[in-house]
Amino acid sequence: ITIKDKIKDSKDVGKVFSAYTNQFKLPASKANNRIFKRFASHNIYSGFDPRRKYDCIIKLNGLDFKKGYMKLNSVNVKKNIPQSYNVQFFGELSSVKDILGNAKLKDLSQLSLYTYENTSDNVRMGFRGGFDVDITGGAREFSLLFVSQASTSGGTCTIILDAQTYSVDISSGLDEKQTCEEIAYFIDTYVPGYAAEEHTGRFVFIVADEVGTRGNFIFIPCSGLTATATTVTEGAEPTGEPTYLTTPSKNGDIVYPLISHTRGFEWSENDGFHIIQSDEEITASDAIESTDRLNNADLKPSIKVERIFEAIESQFPSIQFNKECLFGTPNGNLQTTELKVTNQATSSG
Repeated sequence: ITIKDKIKDSKDVGKVFSAYTNQFKLPASKANNRIFKRFASHNIYSGFDPRRKYDCIIKLNGLDFKKGYMKLNSVNVKKNIPQSYNVQFFGELSSVKDILGNAKLKDLSQLSLYTYENTSDNVRMGFRGGFDVDITGGAREFSLLFVSQASTSGGTCTIILDAQTYSVDISSGLDEKQTCEEIAYFIDTYVPGYAAEEHTGRFVFIVADEVGTRGNFIFIPCSGLTATATTVTEGAEPTGEPTYLTTPSKNGDIVYPLISHTRGFEWSENDGFHIIQSDEEITASDAIESTDRLNNADLKPSIKVERIFEAIESQFPSIQFNKECLFGTPNGNLQTTELKVTNQATSSG
């Protein structure tokens, strides 16, 4: 087997791959026939799926040499009996493209935590220095559970409220919305002193029936389920669903930079921000009209890149970034760049 190991274009995730091989043959031995689940037999209902890649390991002298993925390209059959299997090996890094697929920024559900109204006050606040978005609701104490990945295999999760522990059985094959519905139903039915409901397919809102500070809400997910729990203490009277509050912050997550998608602007002492004037307009001392000045519709918000990286990690747990290198450490030192892609390479071929 000849292994080719290279990076094609590290800046383009769609083109990145590491080690790979040309197609090579595996003999149709008893062991390999078991691995490929009698691929040539039409009597096998749930057999080997040649459309996907499978975890595999190449061993050298009994030691793990390369971890990656193997794909079955074709089978050589003679008299309905397999003679050999044509396969190809791909290194781990090729999985980045496979994991992300066609996902776009709008598909990162955790970014919905930064929802807010695009009002004139918020635009002005973001332009002057930036702001943070916090979840609030003017209600009795409530907790927020954000489910970013559902469990396909199901299992038992743990909820701790007011120091009481509850076990929640999550069914298999659920999506995020269905998982939230199961958790909300359990709290509504079996946890005294609390009410819960699913919201927007990703959240479970848990509100205390009694006024006053309650114990922190703790959620311990089962295997394959990723969720984040937050407890918020608010006022005395419930007002329905939580809302999003913007708070000024010079180091906030949201800012409105002076970059317009429609018009170019400049600053002058007499007129402040206004559209860029040509030399002829300046020479003629053309007056700046009200429509020439900077307005709210000219600016678009931006979010810290670090929050986007966190959203990627939340939605795709097998991808982890070295954020200390990307965004610096508290003392300003930078470290070696690292992108870690984890996978479960448990079978060999």
